[in-house]
Amino acid sequence: MTRPSLFRFSLPLAALAFLAACSSAQETSSVRRVCPDLQIVSGADTLTTYRGSGRDLTDVAYTVAMTDATFDCFADEESVEGDITILFDVRRGPGNESGEAPFEYFVAVVDGNRRILARETFDVVVPFASNRGRITFQEVVGPQIPLPAPDSGGTYSIFLGLEVSREQFQENVGSTL
Repeated sequence: MTRPSLFRFSLPLAALAFLAACSSAQETSSVRRVCPDLQIVSGADTLTTYRGSGRDLTDVAYTVAMTDATFDCFADEESVEGDITILFDVRRGPGNESGEAPFEYFVAVVDGNRRILARETFDVVVPFASNRGRITFQEVVGPQIPLPAPDSGGTYSIFLGLEVSREQFQENVGSTL
């Protein structure tokens, strides 16, 4: 699913011409070098919700995992643009009575000093059809990052994650240690 957002952009003709001019591996690698680093935040990559206040396996309503992300980056002297494709794996638990899994995820752009320059949250509701217990899907967002100086895109980072509470974050980090 391609998602409209503040990050969404339409690729200008100049960028298409710029891409067409990239013909050798060396030229392509110089373009890739100015792209921001893309990271899924550890601890915000999984979300488990429960029915009521129970924390038993039978109380699990659903689990969401952000399993992978890629950034197809296009850069020129003024901006970095592209498509971030995010893969999700959603599993229905025995405590799911609604037949759906609502959750939110975020995309944040930070500079080299770790200052947040832009952050957007996206709402998702995954419907489970009949007895389907697992759904995998992807979403695409398109950031456009203006650059203060040519070739400075490599100093930026893009962070992705699920909107989790502090308690959920601590449980996720603790479970990976």
